[in-house]
Amino acid sequence: MRDASPGNKYLNNSSLAGAFRLSLLKKHLQRSPFARCRAAFSVVEMLIVVAIIGALSAVVISFYGRYHRDVVLRVRDQRNAQEITSLTMGANAAGAEVIAPDDMEQTILNLIEGRNGKVGAFKGHHFGLSKLTAEEIAGAMRYLRWHAGFPSYVPEGVPAVDAGN
Repeated sequence: MRDASPGNKYLNNSSLAGAFRLSLLKKHLQRSPFARCRAAFSVVEMLIVVAIIGALSAVVISFYGRYHRDVVLRVRDQRNAQEITSLTMGANAAGAEVIAPDDMEQTILNLIEGRNGKVGAFKGHHFGLSKLTAEEIAGAMRYLRWHAGFPSYVPEGVPAVDAGN
């Protein structure tokens, strides 16, 4: 049996530990019931985080949409310019008169109207370009320049001063 005298180290240590536990329990019970749950997120905090993420996503998606649209338009214009160059060369080889010297827009309009080949294997073959809007024609002209009397495709685009020449 243990001695309950003040010199007994086991009794003193356990009573100190018990007193410490009791003081912690009292402090814990005195706090508000909401303070005990601070280790987790509340529903309101989670909703705020979701709202912020949603707003940021909307901004990023709209930016990506604008960027994607610009890329699609650039690729469309480059494709049209390549088709114009190819058709002009083919039509010229077949004797179809589509080239309007130093007038890129009229050359494109001649291709849209279409011409028939007059010589060679493509005699009687129709050289025509699908209907292009004014915006599509202007876009294609940014990638075309004159070279040795023929429209030539320039992948990086023609500087604004030289466009159409």
